[in-house]
Amino acid sequence: MKRHLFIAALACSGLSVSAQDLPGFRTSNYNGVTGIFSNPANAAQNNYKWDVNLFGIGVGVGNNNASFGLKNIGELVKDDSLMNQFIGTRGRSTNALLGVDIKALSVLIGLDKKSGLALTTRGRMLLNATDLDGTLGKQIIDGNSGDGITFPYTINSDKNMRVTANAWSEIGLTYGRVLLDKGDHFIKAGVTAKYLAGVANAYVNVNRLQGTLTQNPVTDEVYLSNASGGLEIGTGGISLDDFDVAALTSFKSSGFGADLGLVYEWRPGYEAGTETAGNKYKLRVGVSVQDIGSIKYKKDMANSGGYTIDISGVEALNLNELGEQPIDDIKDYLDSKPQFFTPLSSTGSNYKVSLPTMLNLDVDYLILENLYVNAAAHINLVATDKKFFNTNYYNSFSVTPRYETRKLGVFLPLNYSALTSFNAGVAFRLGPVYLGSGSVLTALFNSSKQADVFLGVRFGGLR
Repeated sequence: MKRHLFIAALACSGLSVSAQDLPGFRTSNYNGVTGIFSNPANAAQNNYKWDVNLFGIGVGVGNNNASFGLKNIGELVKDDSLMNQFIGTRGRSTNALLGVDIKALSVLIGLDKKSGLALTTRGRMLLNATDLDGTLGKQIIDGNSGDGITFPYTINSDKNMRVTANAWSEIGLTYGRVLLDKGDHFIKAGVTAKYLAGVANAYVNVNRLQGTLTQNPVTDEVYLSNASGGLEIGTGGISLDDFDVAALTSFKSSGFGADLGLVYEWRPGYEAGTETAGNKYKLRVGVSVQDIGSIKYKKDMANSGGYTIDISGVEALNLNELGEQPIDDIKDYLDSKPQFFTPLSSTGSNYKVSLPTMLNLDVDYLILENLYVNAAAHINLVATDKKFFNTNYYNSFSVTPRYETRKLGVFLPLNYSALTSFNAGVAFRLGPVYLGSGSVLTALFNSSKQADVFLGVRFGGLR
């Protein structure tokens, strides 16, 4: 367990760890088919007769207790550094997010001056840690290092400590259409219907753990004693021990999803009813609901189960021993310790995992020619307290000034997230290439709680 869950998440890279998709570039009037991922209404009347996204990929990690600096960002790929950043700081309650978003081949076609159609493909993975005791997590990751911990250490959690991963692929069909084009007012709407292929889901939920960590002065091994609480583990889909990029084409579990979107534009000075391009407005307001739907997984009963924790008297659990277990061996290990873990009755063989549903509100204003400012709010709509197998993004608010022409775009995303607080980044669109980071400017001052970067290539036929 020490490394396998985290290596599975890293196998494909990651995404910006706030709710924003493609920070900065998301706001562009020249983002083509990638704009459909944030609002399907963008399929109708935009700047392109057709557009193709060849690929898009990013990498990122965020933690409410982390501190990233640009000068040491390269250290994240070494040994257990990224895992340690995900787990957080000793002695603090940790919330974290690590993820994958691979935008594969996608195509947008303008059908006529009022409608557009798009076919999109995408693979994603999210890994959440919630209310995790940083000391406990560090000990499982670091083995018997014990550095920075004063023993005995008391765990007194009044919440559920959760680590949850979900990986899936999706194929989307989007239709957008102009609903109103009269006077200065313009409205378009869109819907994306998605087929979801669940790849893997895994979760660990520790319920209100009370206990004490002690260290053997001879072997330096750390033990959990005088402990009580509950534990539930589960997996569905493929084994995360064997997870790799190719696994995103797996179709072992399935479901259906949807995105809904609406865009209003105030277009003073432009003739209504003509096929204008997608940036002829003075003010644009968008609203969308992303990732409605769920995936039905068949629970792997050999790797799933619930337990009551009772470690009392002189007995103690060796955490170093627990930390070395691969995911597929954890249940066998727990079952081998009946004096510590009492099995609970099974709750069924199937379960539904919700997509990370978000409500997005977006306001874009043209200050002067080619210079815009965008303000957006991203609100989490998925429940995770009782359905701890769900993954989620975090609430955030962003302001993005940008300068853009047909061939060039420069973006300055400023974001405040409930997970990583304030971050500032920069992004660029250079012909067919888009790239950027939502946190690189903050990282210059060694004060960012997230590290992320994205890169992609798309091209299209301008109107």
